[in-house]
Amino acid sequence: MSKILLIRHGEAGQKIPDHLRELTSHGRESMLTLAHKMKRLNFSPEFVLHSNFIRAQQSAEIFAKNAFPKARIEVRDNLHPSASVEQWSEYIQCLDTDCVIVSHNPFLSNLVYELCHDTTFVGLKTSDAVMIETSSDGPKIIYRSQ
Repeated sequence: MSKILLIRHGEAGQKIPDHLRELTSHGRESMLTLAHKMKRLNFSPEFVLHSNFIRAQQSAEIFAKNAFPKARIEVRDNLHPSASVEQWSEYIQCLDTDCVIVSHNPFLSNLVYELCHDTTFVGLKTSDAVMIETSSDGPKIIYRSQ
């Protein structure tokens, strides 16, 4: 059994190309607020994975530094907005350790639906998080930040 915290990156400014968009000051502040909220949960991730987009990297760094400074931070090229939901669903269900994934929509929202089959789940806003617990009964949402 493991817990996976899925986080959508903080608010980013407008820039082209998309992968170079940086967090706004509001995006940085909201990631810091989320980090302080998550510190209070019974959760101790071994690592924080993030996409190779600048806004996800910045979000992961702010979050990890302020919530779980001992967690390893690792970039994954295959965590982009149109990443394979099936591939990540299989990966998550095989994990035996807690982790954080910082990425993008529509990937994250589709991943939550794929894992939990929760038709009431309406998606992740920027700086929003959902925690999923995997077990023999199947994955289920156990926490939502907003």
